Amino acid sequence: LHRVWHRVPQTNHRRREGNRKGATPNPIDGIGPLRCSPDANVNSLYSVTFGGAESTDFGIPFVASFCSHADQAYESEHGLLSQWRGYGRDGGYCLVFDTAKLSKLLEQEINSNFYVHMNLSDTRYALDGVSVEQLFPELLERCDFFVSRMLKGNMNPAPDDGFAPFVIGATMFKHQGFREEREVRIVAMPGSKALFDHVQAQHNQIPQMSIKQMNTIHSSRGKRRYISLFEGNSVTLPIKRVIVGPSRHQAANVAHAQNLLGKDIAISASATPFVD
Repeated sequence: LHRVWHRVPQTNHRRREGNRKGATPNPIDGIGPLRCSPDANVNSLYSVTFGGAESTDFGIPFVASFCSHADQAYESEHGLLSQWRGYGRDGGYCLVFDTAKLSKLLEQEINSNFYVHMNLSDTRYALDGVSVEQLFPELLERCDFFVSRMLKGNMNPAPDDGFAPFVIGATMFKHQGFREEREVRIVAMPGSKALFDHVQAQHNQIPQMSIKQMNTIHSSRGKRRYISLFEGNSVTLPIKRVIVGPSRHQAANVAHAQNLLGKDIAISASATPFVD
């Protein structure tokens, strides 16, 4: 599962095709193959993207997280116990989405609103022995290529060549302790009004687009910012079925879901036992 959409302003120079995957950068005269420092490259991109006072006003990433399972796994029919315990204590519901249809809705969303980046993909877990090179392979490949060509005076880099691989790596990274969740994330990074005005000033052929409104909600964990997807569109979320979680009131919860959703969406009760 991997879908990416991104929209980053480009400079006026003409872009050229980069090196093929796995190709070795051309050696600079007398110094051999040039390699970017992985840590320095990633830290530099972080500082200008998400790094506070030094950062550029690209936008803020918002994340929606989902749990996935192998097709034949028990959890695909009854839910993952850790998720019931963490998010559905004594009465939770699991919504099972059609990811192909969800992807289509996200494509419509980015076509009608100003986003810098949007991604629907599997999470990458920080397993022991995983290096920066493994987490950001495309980013480092592009860095090697462009530094080599720039030193030879052949080309200037386009800003989106490194941006998308970096944002994908940074927002899809998670501690290995959560690996059983097999998390899938939607990462939505709406562009700011200031950035859109800058893009339009450089490229006046870009049509007017809606700027996503950031909202605030107060919860037990403090103040949180969020955006709403699919606003203004008469869309039905592609829910395939609903699993009703373990609960002392599970039968009543099943009946409540059936009354709410009718017969159009399949509803089942998880066989995982409830333990108080």
